[in-house]
Amino acid sequence: MRALFRLPSACRIPLALLVLLSYLHFADPVYAGQGSAQQWLEVVVESKDLDAQKNLSQADFQIIEGRNTIPISSFAGGSAGAVRPLLIWFVVQCAENRSVSTGSGFMLDKTDLFTPILQKLPGADSAAVAHWCDDGTFAVDLAPTIDRAAPAKALHAVLSAPPARTSDTPGENALHDVVELIPNVSFSFQPQAMPVLVFLYGDQSGMYQHKLEDTLEQVLRCSGSVYELDNGAIKKPLRLTTDPSPFPNSKSQVVHYLAEQTGGQVYSTWTNKYGENLDRLIGDLHRRYEIGFVPPALDGRRHEIKIKLTDEARHKLKSSELRYPPAYLAAPALPQPETAATASPDAALAQALSSSARFTDIRFDASGKVAFGEQSAQFRLYIDPRSLAWQPAENGGSDVQTKFTLAAACLSADPAVTSSQVKDFMVTRTQAEQSGDSPKAVIVNFSSPLPPGTVRVRFILRDSAAHWGSFELASAQIKREASPQVGPGSRF
Repeated sequence: MRALFRLPSACRIPLALLVLLSYLHFADPVYAGQGSAQQWLEVVVESKDLDAQKNLSQADFQIIEGRNTIPISSFAGGSAGAVRPLLIWFVVQCAENRSVSTGSGFMLDKTDLFTPILQKLPGADSAAVAHWCDDGTFAVDLAPTIDRAAPAKALHAVLSAPPARTSDTPGENALHDVVELIPNVSFSFQPQAMPVLVFLYGDQSGMYQHKLEDTLEQVLRCSGSVYELDNGAIKKPLRLTTDPSPFPNSKSQVVHYLAEQTGGQVYSTWTNKYGENLDRLIGDLHRRYEIGFVPPALDGRRHEIKIKLTDEARHKLKSSELRYPPAYLAAPALPQPETAATASPDAALAQALSSSARFTDIRFDASGKVAFGEQSAQFRLYIDPRSLAWQPAENGGSDVQTKFTLAAACLSADPAVTSSQVKDFMVTRTQAEQSGDSPKAVIVNFSSPLPPGTVRVRFILRDSAAHWGSFELASAQIKREASPQVGPGSRF
């Protein structure tokens, strides 16, 4: 069984964090294939008749594998708002001393074009940012968030960083590993969402065939899709198919291949219409159909399929084109939670503590001090109450309350977690206290050991609505109280 979380080699879970994980409760995962082996196919229908396109039913579709028709076990239409919410992952290659068109450099200073598009998303949709580098490193830069402005800022930070060293095999491995990481993080933080990997990338890439097929299966396993937005610099003939690689047993234009095999697309523009292309991409996915079926056998292999419209449906649409993955993976899905509200929450907190990803849904800052002669620090968090989820208080009156979990970890320069703790809080307020444009901050006080060698303290907040927030406090920002001064008239 694959590990639920896999991190870059520079961010492997250290021993102290593994100790923390041993004390946390992991919910028993439920796999596709246990009880129900249902899998999903995401189908985009393109037609000039928009009304007919929105009103197709289960009876209008057929799934064909070989000579057999596979029964459809469930059906949902995006126009009715019944499909999974989207989790849009913006994926970029970090800066390099190469042509901006071959990597992601063409998006520098253009990422703000995405913010107005993201602001139109339904409340359940979220976005995140990840990157990989040719030097072999990769990371999640922004965890899934409903903060619509945060992705542009995170992308700009990655693209404006100093260029990374270029190489071949380490970069290939990093691209594979970041694609493998994304579904795991998605299931940890938003398990019911559909991961959509949007590469902002010119796709001058290559990967050995066996590794490429494994990369593809990571996306198929979570019923995700891959898209690419580029600046049109790739020669047009190569857009029609993946370019054969000059190296044996390998393939170039990796992202093009992943898009073809997951029902995604490549959008190119010479005129900076990146926002418009993202809008079109999201619109198609919001109008998609989700077709559920039970594979004849979970044999761990990919099976080619065809999805067809009935003659009656084709007649209604007049002209149509279906976009879907040409094969499904007959294997257990990634671990899913028993309920949509949890998703192995303690494991998610532990992973959030160990990563460097920013969480921006809950806004807060922190201060700390160490009394003279003490080994523990006193911390105080100031939380913006408008960023927390509030609900009627349990007492049945007019009060409101919020529940949230705080996780804190002290990290050394390695980085290694040298001390950590998790606490739950509940805050109750009157309606008057919570109303107004500037309600008082929610203040949380707690103490924590501060081991020698601590260079920073990382705080993670998560509320009952699965909103997340993060803040880091450098050791130098923690106030150390001086020893008491003893004057001539003082007594011991």
